[in-house]
Amino acid sequence: GSLSLAAAKPLAPNELSQSYTHATDDEAPHSNSNNAKMIPISKDFDDAPQPSSAKKKEKESDHIKVICRFRPPNSKERAEEKRQNLSSNREISVYNENQSLEVPRKSKNKPKMNFTLDNVIWHDNSQEQTFNKLAKGTVESVIEGYNCTIFAFGQTGSGKTYTMFGPDNYARVQELGIIPRSVDYMFKLLDGGKNILKYQISLSICEVYKEMLRDLLTNAKAKNRKRLEILSAGKEVTVKNLTEKPCESVSDILKYIVMAQSNRAKHTTDFIGHDSSRSHCVVMISVTQRLLDDTI
Repeated sequence: GSLSLAAAKPLAPNELSQSYTHATDDEAPHSNSNNAKMIPISKDFDDAPQPSSAKKKEKESDHIKVICRFRPPNSKERAEEKRQNLSSNREISVYNENQSLEVPRKSKNKPKMNFTLDNVIWHDNSQEQTFNKLAKGTVESVIEGYNCTIFAFGQTGSGKTYTMFGPDNYARVQELGIIPRSVDYMFKLLDGGKNILKYQISLSICEVYKEMLRDLLTNAKAKNRKRLEILSAGKEVTVKNLTEKPCESVSDILKYIVMAQSNRAKHTTDFIGHDSSRSHCVVMISVTQRLLDDTI
């Protein structure tokens, strides 16, 4: 199976999420932060992973799901709201068991907009709760042999990077995003079956910018760098010449992610006209499993 995780450009949280009509007892929102340094995380989560039962899932994860996540306000936004004493009478209503949104328009004369989704994750949901609702079942499907994708789409500042990666320095475990949590959970599931299975994991990371591809795990100035090509055969799409790094632990994957983020940031400053809000980062993790006796 393989897992692709991408961040590209849901509703802007600061323009619309002023109030919430659905009562909740979930945890308070966390703040956001920004810069890159890696720490191992596998010891900081609950030990024994508990994959959801097959009967409960009943192939519910086999189709495309659309989920709207409102990120929590960051420290700068909270300070600005306090300084300006901001308030608004506009209100978003969440109903139908967190599957429908009613959004007001700027003009009071226009009817409210209604959206039906697979789930709505409000800003008072923690990063862990967001992972459990959005990505945990997807990781389990990858271990079962399916190809899966989690794609974050939204305007600049809507919380794509925070949701997918978390704080750039990975220093606050409770704020880690979907990618590091997915990697940690994936290794726990694989290690749980190591008495009968052996596995190999490889990682590729690329940037898509104006229909161009760039390998984020190689030196952009290397002379022997090969041109990336997108190849398709039936339903399978591959990127020719894209670097694949073998990984044996959570730390290995996070180390390469930090490298990719550094290369991406450097590329943004090196090239005039490169708009980071128009570029998309794609993290691809391939998992190969075999029985210990190699019969399957």
